Amino acid sequence: MARSGNVWPMTRPRDLSAATVLVTGATGELGRRVVARLVEEGADVIASGRSGRRLAELPDGVATVVADLRRSSDDRAILNAVGTRLDGWVNAAGVVGFGPVSGLSPDVLDDLMRTNAIGPLRLTTALLPRVANGGFLAHLTGVIAARPMAGLAAYGASKAALSSALTALRREVRQRHIDVIDLQLPHTETGLANRAIAGQAPALPSGADPEEVVTVIIDALFYGAREVPADAFTVAA
Repeated sequence: MARSGNVWPMTRPRDLSAATVLVTGATGELGRRVVARLVEEGADVIASGRSGRRLAELPDGVATVVADLRRSSDDRAILNAVGTRLDGWVNAAGVVGFGPVSGLSPDVLDDLMRTNAIGPLRLTTALLPRVANGGFLAHLTGVIAARPMAGLAAYGASKAALSSALTALRREVRQRHIDVIDLQLPHTETGLANRAIAGQAPALPSGADPEEVVTVIIDALFYGAREVPADAFTVAA
């Protein structure tokens, strides 16, 4: 597979073949593509999502576990599926909500924070002892983490909270050579904006192609990238 090594300095090229990789949010438009690409690379994939039906549609040989990042009780199912050793984790789970702070529902705020920030950080704590030295933790945060927008305050706050945690975590696991990758995706044509848990999406320009975005995600895993800004996703191999 072609690699966009010109996007980031090449540090420790990673062989993904035979790596054991967890993908959360594996039934989403990006998550399922990440699973498929990892399988093509030869990785052993454990896929987690909310829908058992959609998990069953993933490629043959992928281990699946139904779990919801909002619920701490579901962490055990993921940990049982992972076992004692994990080479990497790609978190593609997320929800979006639109609307001004003045009309923000507490339930919507809770859902955004639990799905986009609290759940991923909680699971990170549980998974860290099982991640192999030299492994990786990759989270899809989004451009909103770095560029706040009116009407997206709560959504942006949830993504920015996770992005901030990743920056600190990167320093904490440096001695274990674990790559902590913050994937700040641009608006991408996944249909997520039409599945918002609240509000209506503003007029948006055409988004990035999901296949090209996933190519850059896989390259980021391969090259051990760190913070991958939105404009990096315009350079697909």
